[in-house]
Amino acid sequence: PALRHITEARLVALHDVNAEGVRRFADEYGAEAYTDLAAMLARDDVEVVVVASPDRFHCEHVVQAAQAGKHILCQKPLALSLDEARRMVAAVTAAGVRFGAAQSFRYEAAARQARQLIAEGAIGRPVYASFSVKGRFYPYPPDSPYRRKDTGGQFLHNGPHYVDLLCCLLDDLPVRVFGQSRAHYPTEDRLETDNYTVCLLDFARGALGRVEQNLTLLDPPGFPQRQETRVMGTEGNLVFGTGQTPALEAFDGSGFSVAQP
Repeated sequence: PALRHITEARLVALHDVNAEGVRRFADEYGAEAYTDLAAMLARDDVEVVVVASPDRFHCEHVVQAAQAGKHILCQKPLALSLDEARRMVAAVTAAGVRFGAAQSFRYEAAARQARQLIAEGAIGRPVYASFSVKGRFYPYPPDSPYRRKDTGGQFLHNGPHYVDLLCCLLDDLPVRVFGQSRAHYPTEDRLETDNYTVCLLDFARGALGRVEQNLTLLDPPGFPQRQETRVMGTEGNLVFGTGQTPALEAFDGSGFSVAQP
């Protein structure tokens, strides 16, 4: 549906191994259905490929698309291992195509506003950034592949959003990482992987980062999931998120200011 709002783009083809499903969506969006990826990539009018397959296929599909000379937007996570990521980088580099990872958190209104304030020096030099998500486990159906151990777990699946957001806000990359995870299931609605993860990051220019993914609350069913992002600097703080703090709050020494992103 989002592609319909991009006037520069036209959806021409869809690929999936489920013939009935891909045909149904192709008919709905005026595209041609394929169960053979190579055949779809052979089309001259396919210029950009959005890789939205299950995580374990990202490497294979990105390499195929690059070798076919197509530009690529790949859903997160980029890959399930460093070896896969290196193969993807090598394929994209050799083909000379453009590549993007769908790290959408950095493009949300509050994140863009916070990044601008930091760049303008509103909080001085950033020394700490954190992201936390707390609440219920994501409502995947019981047979979802994202409940299984071979996906690498929820931090590998959704954590790239959180880490990328901190990298974007700090305009820096981590050089050292430490993580721990735990399994806690108060009901029978179980995963094969841990549902609590905390990750500490040392950034190249000295800032400290912390990412917490806490999906241990399964009861009561109606409790909302909450997210909070916080950046602390030498001269002020920024905080934004969902739930209790939907606005962007800034404190620069003279007091609080609140902006609705």
